[in-house]
Amino acid sequence: MNKEDINALTAYWHRETNYVNGKVEEAFKTAQDHAYALGVARGKEDANARYEPRPPLSDDRIVKIAESMPDGMLGFAKGWGWIQFVRAVEADHGIGVGELNDYQ
Repeated sequence: MNKEDINALTAYWHRETNYVNGKVEEAFKTAQDHAYALGVARGKEDANARYEPRPPLSDDRIVKIAESMPDGMLGFAKGWGWIQFVRAVEADHGIGVGELNDYQ
């Protein structure tokens, strides 16, 4: 083969392989985007399935929680007692640190 034919064949080879590689990359990107979209949708479905709306606390229940605090109804408002009160409300609703949230 002469030099011109080799150069033309090489150029053709590069052009065609670049085209095919581009199409393969497009296909992978499309598949990845689709898989990501499926994962996001599944994650939302899983989160919605785990979410259990809870009814609001009744006034009586709030009073009972407050009365269960050290020093009763007035004690929870002193110092850090209000945090204990909130933690008691969270516990009453089955949530708190290390449960459904990551707040610490």
